Amino acid sequence: MDVGREIRRLREAGGWSQAKLAGDTGMGVSGISQIETGARNPSAVTLWKIAGALGVEVGDLFPKAQSPLPFDEAERRSPEERIATSNSLAKAVESLSVAHRNAFERLAGAPAKEIGGLFLQASLTYIGAEHVAEDAGYSIAAEGDSAAEREAKRKLCDALDKMEKIADEIEQAMIAAEAEQELPEGVASLASYQRRRAG
Repeated sequence: MDVGREIRRLREAGGWSQAKLAGDTGMGVSGISQIETGARNPSAVTLWKIAGALGVEVGDLFPKAQSPLPFDEAERRSPEERIATSNSLAKAVESLSVAHRNAFERLAGAPAKEIGGLFLQASLTYIGAEHVAEDAGYSIAAEGDSAAEREAKRKLCDALDKMEKIADEIEQAMIAAEAEQELPEGVASLASYQRRRAG
């Protein structure tokens, strides 16, 4: 599994043993070994714990493709094409934000594992969209941009900010659900009830 190889690469680059990573994530050494060799697929919550222990974002656990993005660089496009592309990306990110918000609302009171899957999805969506926009030059203001180009880039940045906020909210709900699972049964039921009412 590519994720496992990337976890191993990051762990070794930090000079960490499997035992150290296991201790910092609350997992067993065999679990870390199985993930690194691809014998076990980590859950979203496990990926989140590993990323936190290694001091990286969840998206950093996924190896980056070496091939270039399938977009022409922004400077080789006409101003009209740059505006249209920025607006299209903004609209796509906005649609994904709404979809993740709706899915998050349906998960009110769900266990951490379910919320973790949505968190992973939302985080990777945000990271991917941000990288596409930045690498292709569609979100970074450049000298000589027209007012229309600046406005299109502002819309894209606003859409990315909204997606990041949703991912952060989902992460906080996942953390709360995980903490709730560690509470005594009666307290956990009360906390779950309060979380559903707040959602």
